[in-house]
Amino acid sequence: MRISFEAIYELILAALLIFSLTVELPTDQSRALDIFIYVLFVIDFGVRFFASDNKWQYIKSNPLELIAILPLGEIFRAARLVRLLKVLRLIVLFSRKHSPFDVFFSKYHIDRAVVIVGVLLFAASLSMRWIEPDFHTYEEALWWAIVTVTSVGYGDFVPVTTAGRIIASILMIVGISLIGIVTGTVAAFFSNDYRTLPPEARHVQETLNRYPELTTKEMDDMIASLEKWKERYKKEEDQSS
Repeated sequence: MRISFEAIYELILAALLIFSLTVELPTDQSRALDIFIYVLFVIDFGVRFFASDNKWQYIKSNPLELIAILPLGEIFRAARLVRLLKVLRLIVLFSRKHSPFDVFFSKYHIDRAVVIVGVLLFAASLSMRWIEPDFHTYEEALWWAIVTVTSVGYGDFVPVTTAGRIIASILMIVGISLIGIVTGTVAAFFSNDYRTLPPEARHVQETLNRYPELTTKEMDDMIASLEKWKERYKKEEDQSS
């Protein structure tokens, strides 16, 4: 099977992200690696953006791509936030078209769920940093928001104000709902017969899952896949008759 340059590039970039997430490096080396990965993402986004026919549609269809290149780690200088951005960039790679996880992200709109949860975490942690006297840094507030929405609840930070408790209640409800959604999505993904479909049918299904963001080129590719599937199906019919 021929592997495209784009696939090799994305595998290398994913390996760099995983390496930066799992291996502790000296501060200078870690920062240099983070800057290198960030520059690659900015260049990658710029190339894809300027190559797209409808630039506004590209931004609407790829919200994670835009968030992944925001220099939030440099702005807030929070170690956990930097790590969260690395995870987000890894999700961006997995959710791109033709990646092994593409159908999972496109069919079940996981990218949109990540954006909603990310915005909620950002807003909640920023609010808690302002209104809670025991939350001294944004990093502490973000850590509290993450453990709350994931229903872990270590208890190392506890809101004491009324507004803080209301925000905590909202995050808890979102967290419980999120667990149910993720569980149902994963179960639906592994229980369907997607993997038994012919490659042409899988390509058509993946393309239709991107509606209404389809481009004319994608529609032409889908029609070509249908024609190819029809020819192969006809040959199998002739052989069996």
